[in-house]
Amino acid sequence: MSETSSQDNKSKRHPLDTIGCISRANHFWVFSEMKKSKAGSYQQSDHYNLPDDDRLYKAKERLEAEFRATKSLMTAIWRVYWGYVVWLVFLAVILNFLQLSSPFVLNLLVVHLSKGRDMSDRDKMVLGGYFGYLIFSTLMAGMVMNYMEFTLNRIGYRIANAVTLMMFDKIGKINVLNKTKHSTGNILNYVQTDALKFQGNL
Repeated sequence: MSETSSQDNKSKRHPLDTIGCISRANHFWVFSEMKKSKAGSYQQSDHYNLPDDDRLYKAKERLEAEFRATKSLMTAIWRVYWGYVVWLVFLAVILNFLQLSSPFVLNLLVVHLSKGRDMSDRDKMVLGGYFGYLIFSTLMAGMVMNYMEFTLNRIGYRIANAVTLMMFDKIGKINVLNKTKHSTGNILNYVQTDALKFQGNL
């Protein structure tokens, strides 16, 4: 029985736990979900489990531990997600390079094309290199942009949900009958508005 359940858990493991950067950037893992819907009616049992990194209580526990240690929410967020921030900044530099270099290479391509029939074999090889770079840079820029947007949205949801869970835990410890700044309206505003700002600001 336990062997069967472990096999079921393996089959329901989310693709984001196993795929690489290329599949993640191109969203190839979505195709397996689409195949399920084409096979027949899509049931709740057909869904994958959440990715390990996106499990709400796990994200909340990590953020809460850092918050207790630093007493600052922004510092806690930085200490938990600094690796993602550095990685995304690095990708942003690559994306800017690809986008800014394409017009320069396109200009060189036009200059070579203006030679017409006077091009040598070397010029033709250089021309092919320019064409290849333009195709490569366009594809890579699209992949990097997809990956960055997906990762930013994923981290934003993770932070917003973790902060919301932390607020719910705090609500249970607050006596709203006392005349403090934590009135019922304030608490609802924290959960419904402020927590979601972390995702929107990303």
